[in-house]
Amino acid sequence: MKDMLKFDYYKNLRDIEVFKTVCVYGITLKWCTGQDIAPEKIYFDSVPLAEFGFEVKEMK
Repeated sequence: MKDMLKFDYYKNLRDIEVFKTVCVYGITLKWCTGQDIAPEKIYFDSVPLAEFGFEVKEMK
């Protein structure tokens, strides 16, 4: 997802408070600002947690 934030369509999601508004909408992930993405796009671009290399924190 991080690479996608460089595109204008996803620019609102650079704000962490907006990013946290994500929800499941049908078969997609959708934000309060209207952006959406197919979950398989995020899945296929993901890396195993053991290979992530950064501390993982829960978004509150």
